[in-house]
Amino acid sequence: TALTIQFYVNGTGSLSSRVVSKVQVVQKVVCAARNMKRDEIIGSGDLKFLRINIAHHPERFLTDFEQVVGKRLTADVTTNQPVDTEALDKAVTVKRGSTVIVVYNRDGLNLTAKGQAKEDGTLGDTVKVINMDSKRAMLCRVLDPHTVEVVP
Repeated sequence: TALTIQFYVNGTGSLSSRVVSKVQVVQKVVCAARNMKRDEIIGSGDLKFLRINIAHHPERFLTDFEQVVGKRLTADVTTNQPVDTEALDKAVTVKRGSTVIVVYNRDGLNLTAKGQAKEDGTLGDTVKVINMDSKRAMLCRVLDPHTVEVVP
């Protein structure tokens, strides 16, 4: 970027000079503390903060560990490399075919049963589950890797 700088002495313009400059926007962003491979689930110990120039794509850089921890990498990341939004995906919490505990809680009635997930799901997702006793399909919300809750 080219700029013109005006120099004043006692309020009177005495000199002007044209200079070429480079503007940087430096911010503390989330970076890899070690080399990580695609499909790894990121933990807080895998991350650190570094100050880098974000001028070209500020929307891609993350500034809080909570935006990254628990996510799955979609690409390899090297030590000190910023972990950007394009390299992250939700981690699969329940895998298709896995056995889960199905929880039903309504109006004081609490039931549990064994089920089989028919699709992958991340925390909070709604997935199709088959009750292993009745063989009936139901939609359930993923609570953790072993537990789903019947959706009303």
